[in-house]
Amino acid sequence: MWTANTLLVGLLLLSSIGETARTPQQRREQRRTLPVEDVILPPHVGDGYGSGEAWRSQDLGERQFTLRHIYHHGSHQYPLLHRYADIAPDTPMHVTDDDGETYEVAPTRLIARASSMNIQRLAQRSPTDIDHLLEHAALHGAPPTLSASVWTIDELPAPNVTDRDTVLTFAKIASNAYVQDHGATDWKDVRGGLNYTDDFGWEADGLRGHIFADQTNRTVVIGLKGTSSPIFDDQDTVGTDRLNDNLFGSCCCGQGGQWGWKTVCDCMTSTYTCNSTCVRKSLHEKSHYYPAVRDLYHNVTARYPDAEAIWLSGHSLGGVVSGLLGLTYGLPTLTFEAFPDALAANRLDLPTPPGYRIGSHQARPATGLHHFGHTADPIYMGTCNAASSFCTIAGYAFQGVCHTGRTCTYDTVGDLGWRVGIGTHKIGSVIKDVLEVYDTVPECEEDVECQDCFNWKFYESNSSEPITTSSSVATAAKYDEYILAPSSRTLHPASVYEVNGTVTGANSLTSSNGNNNDYTGRAIFTGPSTVTYDFGKNIAGLVTLEIGSVDEGQYIGLTYTESSLWINSAGSDATADAGIDEPLWFDLTGPGTYTVSRQHERGAFRYLSLIHNTTGNAEVEEVKVHFTAMPHFADDQLRDYSGYFHCDDELLNRIWYAGAYTNQLCTIDPRHGDALVHLGELNSTQGDDEVGAVTWYNNKTITNGTSCLTDGAKRDRLVWAGDMAIAVPGLVVSTNDLISVANSLDSLFNLQNTTTGQLPYAGVGFRPSFSATYHLYTLIGVADHYLYSGNLTYLQNKWPAWKRAMNYSLLTIDSTGLMNVTSSLDWLRSGMGAHNIEANAILYNTLTQGLALATALNDTAVLPTWTTTAAKLKSAANTLLWNATAGLYTDNQTTTLTPQDGNSWALVSNLTDSAHKRTSISRALAARWGPYGAPALEAANAISPFISGFELQAHLAADNTPAALTLMRRMWGYMLNNPYMTNSTFIEGYSFDGSLHYAPYTNDPRVSHAHGWATGPTSTLSFYIGGLRILSAGGRTWEVSPRLGDLRSVDVGFETKLGSFASQVNGSGDGVVSGLRFWTPVGTRGSVSLPGVRGVLRSSDGTVVRLNGGGVAEDVPGGMWVLVVEGNRTAGNGSLSTGSGGNVSGAVPAAYTGTGAVAGPAGFTALVLVAVGWFALLL
Repeated sequence: MWTANTLLVGLLLLSSIGETARTPQQRREQRRTLPVEDVILPPHVGDGYGSGEAWRSQDLGERQFTLRHIYHHGSHQYPLLHRYADIAPDTPMHVTDDDGETYEVAPTRLIARASSMNIQRLAQRSPTDIDHLLEHAALHGAPPTLSASVWTIDELPAPNVTDRDTVLTFAKIASNAYVQDHGATDWKDVRGGLNYTDDFGWEADGLRGHIFADQTNRTVVIGLKGTSSPIFDDQDTVGTDRLNDNLFGSCCCGQGGQWGWKTVCDCMTSTYTCNSTCVRKSLHEKSHYYPAVRDLYHNVTARYPDAEAIWLSGHSLGGVVSGLLGLTYGLPTLTFEAFPDALAANRLDLPTPPGYRIGSHQARPATGLHHFGHTADPIYMGTCNAASSFCTIAGYAFQGVCHTGRTCTYDTVGDLGWRVGIGTHKIGSVIKDVLEVYDTVPECEEDVECQDCFNWKFYESNSSEPITTSSSVATAAKYDEYILAPSSRTLHPASVYEVNGTVTGANSLTSSNGNNNDYTGRAIFTGPSTVTYDFGKNIAGLVTLEIGSVDEGQYIGLTYTESSLWINSAGSDATADAGIDEPLWFDLTGPGTYTVSRQHERGAFRYLSLIHNTTGNAEVEEVKVHFTAMPHFADDQLRDYSGYFHCDDELLNRIWYAGAYTNQLCTIDPRHGDALVHLGELNSTQGDDEVGAVTWYNNKTITNGTSCLTDGAKRDRLVWAGDMAIAVPGLVVSTNDLISVANSLDSLFNLQNTTTGQLPYAGVGFRPSFSATYHLYTLIGVADHYLYSGNLTYLQNKWPAWKRAMNYSLLTIDSTGLMNVTSSLDWLRSGMGAHNIEANAILYNTLTQGLALATALNDTAVLPTWTTTAAKLKSAANTLLWNATAGLYTDNQTTTLTPQDGNSWALVSNLTDSAHKRTSISRALAARWGPYGAPALEAANAISPFISGFELQAHLAADNTPAALTLMRRMWGYMLNNPYMTNSTFIEGYSFDGSLHYAPYTNDPRVSHAHGWATGPTSTLSFYIGGLRILSAGGRTWEVSPRLGDLRSVDVGFETKLGSFASQVNGSGDGVVSGLRFWTPVGTRGSVSLPGVRGVLRSSDGTVVRLNGGGVAEDVPGGMWVLVVEGNRTAGNGSLSTGSGGNVSGAVPAAYTGTGAVAGPAGFTALVLVAVGWFALLL
């Protein structure tokens, strides 16, 4: 018969088959499973003060430790059991060579050297604080994205991981945790009062921690027990150990892998497809080790309240649990042969600092975690998962390959000639055959390129889409009160706007009926009568009426309007060039549900009128609308913005979110574009009396895909490239919905003339025509898509067509060096043609973008020609079109008109050739403003939010921030507060006198009140005022350059596929930055520009970069940074120390609550936590 020992030996020999030892470098290379664009790189550490000098550790001397207590926390059979035993001072110290089977006497006192270590951790780490975070993650299915203000960089005493004897001491502490017999017979219940009557064998259930302390009780070490020998489930705690191992270390609870793996949950739904929500739920329900170790830790800290340092150690599973505890509280941790733990940290939803993908703990450089192991141990190396491996035979599913923190790997395969095998995993072998053999400690390295379970697809239970990025949907929660998007797709009227005739109980169907969200009631129409309901904001969708009792022969009609000016029982506001849109009628044949057909979904309306036009009675019991915008977003995720903005000006806050919501309304199901059934039939010369109410249909398929970005929500509901030039940046900083952008761009290229390269004026549904400017706007759209997405494949696929289109425009350049425009079509301005300044400025901008794209694609053939052409165009424009007297460019050489569009674009595209011209243009444009905004002289003085969006950028290009902020407040503030507009979305255009007439149209009800081209401030506030600008490929390079003007507080953030970009800035009110904290994704680089500021930037890992004399720092690596102003200059009302390790203070922005700044940053974190609770700090 086989004995247990014989079986064990056989398995140890068998386990080496099929497993290859690798050096740390080979291990990292093998792990690179993502394309280079998806890799998150570690922060750069430079080599000199002022250019990236790394923080240096200080030696803190020796400390002697003795075993004081053993704590045992039940986990599965006895989850409430928590006992401890005190160890007598003269008790012999033991270590084990075989994981608890036999013991050896060790020195009673263990010696370790201490040194200082920087650790990034939560500022508030009480049990309640951590509980709140974990509860939030459990509720939302993902950990929250936390503001930088809740994180701190602390300099702590820590074990010296470069000292051989210290590492040996911690290994012995980890080994001692396996020893049960320390003469501990007097076990006490930690909490007291517990009376276990059936707890025989409790020692085999749970987590054991051995507590060591130094002579002063100021430094405490917790050694946690690892995995017991996995041959028989009745040995010590092996049964629960294996359960936890497979929950922590496998991709999907041991499913979908080797035959021998013990399955611990049922979450795999198909081959290599796993329900991530199910796994998280199983981990929280079945694995009690993490809550047990947290409880154990809290009791130890309570027992040693004066301890200045808590250190952790553990082997195998004990090391993993130690690491998770260390990550949670920011504790120095040394582990030995711990299996890769990043997967477990992600699954437990542990909080992640800004600048890193949520859950990507392996990318964090300042965790304080150091994992020691060697190359012959397949568990540590992440290779113990082959069919013949010991781990598989024993039922263990070790699929993770990524460690958190740093790995410190002894190359026993290369140095000592060892074969890979599970026998080398035991702590005794590690101590005797590795740690005591090597004279030095290996260099500890990060492995930020690592990805776990790369071949698996994970999805949440409420979605069928694979999870391809780890991003938070709670980013904007901090400013949730500003978001206008609905929380549900089912909407009800907010109030009754007006009633005509006899309608009793009309208010019973609104949210103001006082019935606690019960919108059902009885609105009884008697005889000819109407009621107009107000939804409180612009919405979109399909109307449903629930009809109660009704007389025979009754009808109810529906009319819609965005503006209250056009409420009309004869029809809705207009979508055609003349007339109004006809009402929709329900023939009420009896009680029941009546819903508008999908071809008549209304793209935008705030007011809905119900018209009863017959004698008799009709009872309406409910009015509801199914919201149809953003069709590709889940019904309950319409408010889940990936970006946010907040400042100390409430009007600007409202403007930012109204712009974001406008773009959401303009994002539609591509099967429901405007059919334009009267295009070419009706025209602006016809009056309303002549035309009357006309038919309308939203049933035109305009793009492929499930969503697309259009010009306007009500009208035209088509793809227009010019509108996208403003809408797309605003969309990026709010919802980052680049899928809809790509679908819209694709539709335009599908209409390209493949011979000439000519692109259409508009997308499917509009008459074939050409515009020189909109042709170029399509090319700008591709450049913007690459800029914000970094999707090189998409760019490569478009590049041949892009070049054909560019060549088409270049062929229109004549001997002057300027493009000669022959098409009059543009944004409905007049006078487009000849050597037009707007068209040439846009061409110059597109050439500049083309050079960047060609460089990214390594298409060097086009670079010389395009570079020369751009230079000649710029020279010609400044020679032929500049009017020095006016201080502006003329529209062309045949007129004295100095247009808003061309002059704004000249600044945006950097067509100007001097600072004087930039200043002159900005001043001249601002001098034209009226009380309601900036006029477009080229469009009969109309107020064009489209062109004014470019003017905002123009003022900022001229370094005239006050002008940009003033124009936003004056113009977009007017749009937002005008009683005849929607107070929630932005209009297509209006008159210089503020009236709702837009010069290009004669049919005023036709004007769109939700137009994407009017959303310029949303991106401008984020990119320029907040100062976070993406410069290349999804943010691989960036600029932080806040322009505060008269603002004193700005908090801004958004996401790309590389991660989160965020900034908190304080200002003095005169444009000077007094405090800054920002974070950008690790692996990116950028510059910081803070004119007038002297000081340094300090990163989360202690790196320091000095601002030069102009307040600029170049080549700054991604990560979290805090401005430290020289002379202890404070931000807001105080300053905040960046950590106990320094004597300088970081100029950290004060928190902004929505009405004013709270008390100064000196007490920032604690004050906010006390005042508004933990979740007020969640972004």
